[in-house]
Amino acid sequence: MKEKIPVMGIDDGGFQLFSPEWNGVDVFGVVMRGHHYVEGITKTTILKDDPDPTTRIIEMVEKSGHRQNLKAIIHQGVTIGGFGVIDPQRVYTILKVPFIAVMKRKPDFEKIKEALKNLPDGEERWNVIQKHPMPKIMKEGIFIQATGIDFETATQIIKCTIAVGNMPEALRIAHMIGKAVYDEKKGQI
Repeated sequence: MKEKIPVMGIDDGGFQLFSPEWNGVDVFGVVMRGHHYVEGITKTTILKDDPDPTTRIIEMVEKSGHRQNLKAIIHQGVTIGGFGVIDPQRVYTILKVPFIAVMKRKPDFEKIKEALKNLPDGEERWNVIQKHPMPKIMKEGIFIQATGIDFETATQIIKCTIAVGNMPEALRIAHMIGKAVYDEKKGQI
């Protein structure tokens, strides 16, 4: 596999959970070739605990101008902006780009299921979470869930996109951008 494989890492910018001023959550996409070169940065906004963040993520990828080259979309876990649940099957079906969720530890699905009971559509969200394949350990400190791609190929992609540590570089940079924007907004509200 080529080392400079094009991927998009996506992450949210954080929000104040109980603040009514924080309705929107910024989501950033960073397009990179491997872990060497940033090709683009894109942004969208979803609602806190968005019932359908998948649509906005698909739109963000399509508008980025990079969709046709992407070999994977990488996100840290299955939720975004609180309990907005990303539908990996829908992402793959519409974009024809595999979706890889990367986590530092295996999710506690019982706690997630219990927390979702606090939302009026919690059962629907739980059904979307169940569309994700079960997490598999890639190596110590990295679990992945791959949709639209086999586990071995997903593992190769993740390995090619890590510069330092255990997170793909595109995801790490998306997280840093989100944190910087969040920290600035937090100071203004």
